[in-house]
Amino acid sequence: MIKKRVVAFDLLKVFSCIAVIIIHLGAVILDVRGTHTVYFKTANIYVSIAHFAVPIFIMISGAFLLSKSKELTIKEIYKKYVFRIGIIYILTGLFYKIFNFYIDGMHNLTLVHIFNMFLQMLFGNCEVFLWYLYMMVGIYMLYPIIYKIKVLDRKYFRYLLIVLFILSCFTWSFNEFSSFFGMNVRFYNQFNFSIYIFYFLLGYYLYNYKLSGMVEIIFIMLIPVMSFLTVYLSNAYCLKLRTFNLNFVNYYSINVVILSIGIFCLFKVIMRKVKFGNNSTKIINVLSSATLPIYLWHMLVIDLIKKYNLIKFTKLMNVVLLPFYAIIIFICCFLLFIFVKMVCKVFESVLK
Repeated sequence: MIKKRVVAFDLLKVFSCIAVIIIHLGAVILDVRGTHTVYFKTANIYVSIAHFAVPIFIMISGAFLLSKSKELTIKEIYKKYVFRIGIIYILTGLFYKIFNFYIDGMHNLTLVHIFNMFLQMLFGNCEVFLWYLYMMVGIYMLYPIIYKIKVLDRKYFRYLLIVLFILSCFTWSFNEFSSFFGMNVRFYNQFNFSIYIFYFLLGYYLYNYKLSGMVEIIFIMLIPVMSFLTVYLSNAYCLKLRTFNLNFVNYYSINVVILSIGIFCLFKVIMRKVKFGNNSTKIINVLSSATLPIYLWHMLVIDLIKKYNLIKFTKLMNVVLLPFYAIIIFICCFLLFIFVKMVCKVFESVLK
């Protein structure tokens, strides 16, 4: 059971947050470069591999919430998670819509505009990266039911994971491989949301049930294999369509599922084998606690980079250094987080 912070998971959250920034920064290149160019292919290597990030975040949430010895009540889950994340989603979405309103050259913002923006947010019409918060609200709403599932015998728990895998990942992957190889055979009934429930339960399963040493090693060894396969399939499909396409880096895709499991298992091994010092533990914990605000603010930095061309991706070296720039953006957002915390403390002391 998770009774306190797990340093390896905190480190994995930081690692995954940087991967999210790589995805969105890389999209700046992929959206404008031809699929045949070395710029596109280089950026797509980073973006394709980095797509483990969202599954990992969901798996960590599942491992943490479902491992609580005491079940959260419906009131607690709504107060601590559903309403909190919902408010963050609405406020952040409105900020970005108003920001883009002015960036696009419009200046006559009215209450009608703001109300329309608010309605769009409620129906999920938000900034692309905010879909994750919208999805997690649904997961948290289902938590009281999902929590009951964990009492299942391991055999039935494993059966449930297999069923969810087939209904979501397998059907999706079958359709994409069928399309890729020109076969006119498809599954037409897909349970799209089930993939996120699958990851949520999978995180709990992998954390609490011990896999055999050989199985764990196989999943870890498959990390480079699945990374290569993801990059190859993504590049090949983009070349075929002559446009940027997310199908083989989608969270339903079997290669992304296996890659995510491998990375989770790797950090589980790190948790067992590596002893973190007090200073490194504190640094990792602080960085981990900032991953949500960094996630919320990183697109603001990327939008400014795009608008003012602060990073010239016409230079191949800048494309090669994409992960380095992602780390710089992470650090900038972290410093902004520290500054905001300091300002809040000042206001709090003044109001007292």
